[in-house]
Amino acid sequence: MSSSSTGSSTGSSTGSSRAVKVSLVPSMVKADALVGMVAVVVDQLRASTTICTALANGAKEVKPYLEPMQAMQAKARYREGTAILGGERMGRRIEGFDCGNSPAEFSRDKVSGKVVLFTTTNGTRVLYHAARAERVVVGCLANLNCLVEFLEHEKRDVHIVCAGVRGELANEDVLAAGAIVSRLMMVAPEDLGAETGRFGGLMTGRCWRWDFGGV
Repeated sequence: MSSSSTGSSTGSSTGSSRAVKVSLVPSMVKADALVGMVAVVVDQLRASTTICTALANGAKEVKPYLEPMQAMQAKARYREGTAILGGERMGRRIEGFDCGNSPAEFSRDKVSGKVVLFTTTNGTRVLYHAARAERVVVGCLANLNCLVEFLEHEKRDVHIVCAGVRGELANEDVLAAGAIVSRLMMVAPEDLGAETGRFGGLMTGRCWRWDFGGV
């Protein structure tokens, strides 16, 4: 296994196991390197968690946008009452938007049956960065069970891309990435190889020792 403080690649040296790669910040993986892979975008606090919450509460879909103006222009093309704007910049709700980036704001009453047009400081940018992957999914602790079930049956290589915060590693993203890898090892150890399990244990153990300041 090769690794650094910001990214790593796990898998068997025999070539018989699927590769599970983790980039702890987006800059560690070029967009072209994701071609043919399944990219799992992790922005634990909060884009990934908010997207999962909106969908669980009945949102028709969540569409990511790079900039607020793009999302606002897109909303103008929807019939009134069928789409809402959600997002933040530097943690603050964008002026004129219906919701910020807190999962608590995306209640069933607010999102059920609607399209959520979504833009955030970090998370949605990483979704665009990962767009060349064969398939892009979001990952977080909230959807851990269904995500692992999906990845268990996925035959393509997997690359977990953590959003980080303004280009720096985010502890909570590392925790979520480690949890995903560890759970994959629990359900399919023979498919992923022993190195993958050691990586997952290292990441989750490292994060539990960090102080999250009450988050």
